[in-house]
Amino acid sequence: MERDIQYLKGVGPKRARLFRTLGVNTIKDLIFYMPRELETVQDVSAMRNEVEDKAKVSLNGVIVTSPFLRKTRGNLSILSAEVAGNLGRFKLVWFNQPFLKNKIIVGKSISVKGVYNKQYRQITVNEYKFNNALVKNDTKKQTQYFRPIYPVTDGLTQSQIQQCISIAIKKYEHQLVEYLPKEIMEMFNLCEIKKCIISVHNPKSKDEWIEAKKRFIFEEILTFKSALLLGKENISRQSGIKHRLGQSLIDQFSKKLKFKLTEDQQKVITEIIADMTSLKPMNRLLQGDVGSGKTVVAAYSLFLTVCNGYQGAMMVPTEILAEQHYYNLKDFFAFFDINIELLTSSTKGKSESYKRIKNGEVDIIVGTHAILQEKVEFKKLALIVTDEQHRFGVEQRSSLRNKGEHPHVLVMSATPIPRTMSQIIYGDLDISYIKQLPKGRKPIKTYSTTPNNRNRVFDFIKKEISKGQQCYIVCPLVEESDKVSGLAVTQYYDMVKNYFDNVKVGLLHGKMNSRQKEEVMNGFKKGETSILVSTTVIEVGVDVSNANIIVIENSEKFGLSQLHQLRGRVGRGSIQSYCILVCHTNSSTAKQRMKIMTKTVDGFDISEEDLKLRGPGEFFGTRQHGIPEFKHFDMLKHQDYIQPATEAAEVILKNKETESYRLFFDKIKEFAKNYLD
Repeated sequence: MERDIQYLKGVGPKRARLFRTLGVNTIKDLIFYMPRELETVQDVSAMRNEVEDKAKVSLNGVIVTSPFLRKTRGNLSILSAEVAGNLGRFKLVWFNQPFLKNKIIVGKSISVKGVYNKQYRQITVNEYKFNNALVKNDTKKQTQYFRPIYPVTDGLTQSQIQQCISIAIKKYEHQLVEYLPKEIMEMFNLCEIKKCIISVHNPKSKDEWIEAKKRFIFEEILTFKSALLLGKENISRQSGIKHRLGQSLIDQFSKKLKFKLTEDQQKVITEIIADMTSLKPMNRLLQGDVGSGKTVVAAYSLFLTVCNGYQGAMMVPTEILAEQHYYNLKDFFAFFDINIELLTSSTKGKSESYKRIKNGEVDIIVGTHAILQEKVEFKKLALIVTDEQHRFGVEQRSSLRNKGEHPHVLVMSATPIPRTMSQIIYGDLDISYIKQLPKGRKPIKTYSTTPNNRNRVFDFIKKEISKGQQCYIVCPLVEESDKVSGLAVTQYYDMVKNYFDNVKVGLLHGKMNSRQKEEVMNGFKKGETSILVSTTVIEVGVDVSNANIIVIENSEKFGLSQLHQLRGRVGRGSIQSYCILVCHTNSSTAKQRMKIMTKTVDGFDISEEDLKLRGPGEFFGTRQHGIPEFKHFDMLKHQDYIQPATEAAEVILKNKETESYRLFFDKIKEFAKNYLD
């Protein structure tokens, strides 16, 4: 089965190249190449009852009328002929295949597959085959059959793929060895591999096909969950850096804060103290909605590690966010003798920074991916904090962890991930939530409008600016595009400047250099600029409490979770804040998104809706490090599999030394090596 696909009968080098575009390289790959759906085909030659409208059907019969070709507008064509089957005549229709006219001959036998039109007793043909001999109809045969449908590529048809799979199974099914432990199969009612392969490619019923698919879906999520739990178990076996004086230091830090912590913040800090004062390395995810106060929790953790004589590192995805965290931490630790250093790709005098970090002169390093460079060496790294965890993968987290001797890890995310999804993506982490907003915060009022009302929006902004408030205006584009409609941020900036003639307006986008970005952001933070026209570079972490309006142009171009992130740039203080969504389309999807945004401010509810609307692929964007592209498991459709697969994974890890578990555990280790190391 490990032989190259080209050596299978009926494949050859040319067809093998086409199979490789589908990820099928070996005969084993072909046998495990799964259909995406099951098509139920009714045989109208054998149906005694009336066939349902729009049903997928097959028919064997004899052509009884000459073909008729009709041209329509736009140079399209409709070809039709009548066929006599065992149960009477049916009309066959081919769209845009005029070349078939000379092949359709009265008296010729034909087999077709297509979609049935009940009103006209007509079949729109998708597939056809002319037969040399007269096909006999048999009213006793099955009235329907089931046909797996595979992902295809140009040059490879469904029937060719099915034929090759059939040949492969016939020759190699004896080599299919069961690798799932018998106990797991019995516990979760899974059928054995040989039966599943045969049933998924050649099912006798829909239930049989569903049962076979269940095995592959369950096995895939089970493998992933087992690998995550294995990684978590390996970390827990390591000796962590035990911290002391947890609560007394926290009390000392609390007295210097200008605000009181929420119950959720206190609860999470207690969990973190328990982790860091234990003998095992902390490996915790902190999820909290925008503005819920995760940064101060991170500050507590960093304070604890520094007071125990160690170094802490905080890694964030953007320079703007790194600078903001740097200044926030300096403010938090103003009363303590703690050295904090900022390290990004544009930091000047990096070689000196490297020396200070290596010598232990720096207590806390805040930076971007620049922290991951080989030149960055720590003297006593004991705590790693990563913010906006969805921007970093398992590999990067592991790379930073390797810079210390089993340091504690706290990962934070303000991007709400549906709770069921968190069990998959962050299955190797303990999870904490902050749901409460700090006292005095008011829910952000969200409105949706159209470009026709832009002047009314601008007049509202003028009114708020006259009270001393500030405003963000977000555009999705840096520059004009022929492919995408909408104003570019530079055009919008000019328009806003013209409208607000006595107001200072700033411009911020990703193509500006770091110094320019810093100048613009500092001007806005200090209140020197009243309106900031920006692209989504302000999406994460930018915190200006005096800004109470955000206008999002072309809001239909953003997913719900991203709109929620952008909305979180306001509402940072006690004054009422507003989010205005300017929608440029009237589509039903856009309307639905705007309705959800105006009705709820709960990030977790929004993420659930976003996942439903966009599906897992678009929701998570580009493929994350450490998260495979599942072939069978669908994050949206198969959530019911997660909990039983987690239970099965726990059983497997407990029995990994047992002989009957060895084969599957080897697969788990191989998977972990390929995706998670």
